[in-house]
Amino acid sequence: LAEGAGLQPGYSSAKVLDKCNRCRLGQVALAGSPLEKFGDGKYEDLFVTALRNHGMLCIGLYRYLDLTTTATAPISRYVITNPPNNFDLHPTDKVFVFMPYSA
Repeated sequence: LAEGAGLQPGYSSAKVLDKCNRCRLGQVALAGSPLEKFGDGKYEDLFVTALRNHGMLCIGLYRYLDLTTTATAPISRYVITNPPNNFDLHPTDKVFVFMPYSA
């Protein structure tokens, strides 16, 4: 940029494209996603379906500190890593997943 060349596109060699053949960390909200039906279910069901049907490995949840729906409820969240199988999900949860790079 200092020489005035502007931004130039990168190269799309086979070596570069091979690096895209890996997973990436993502965050999926239960609401409005293919996993929405698990909003009131168990973590085990979410885990198995996400892996089998979507190729996503669930590693944790991002949950509101206060699950009440009042207008004065705090919006702070906390992370729950590797919840137990029988852990109850909430429709406002977000899920940390490893997902295919192309997704």
